[in-house]
Amino acid sequence: MQMAFACECFDALTDQWPNAVGVLFQWDQPPYHTILRPIEEADLRVAQWRNRKALRIFRDCLSSGHWPGPGEDIGAYQRPDWQAAMIERQMEEDTQ
Repeated sequence: MQMAFACECFDALTDQWPNAVGVLFQWDQPPYHTILRPIEEADLRVAQWRNRKALRIFRDCLSSGHWPGPGEDIGAYQRPDWQAAMIERQMEEDTQ
């Protein structure tokens, strides 16, 4: 979502959406390995939509003075199905 904000700023300044966007991670110990992870435009556009939605909510809260809380329901954390399956596979591999 932060990168989508950066892309929107770039677009506002240049009238051009960036053609390549990525995030670079670097180890803090020698030999300072780096990993570049590109971010697809479709993911940036989803983040752009989410940013705009959040800004509208923030605007509405500012104008109305009403700031809703987190909700009435107390819910337990639920791991996403895809993550649970991935971890389960990894745990099985470790026991073999």
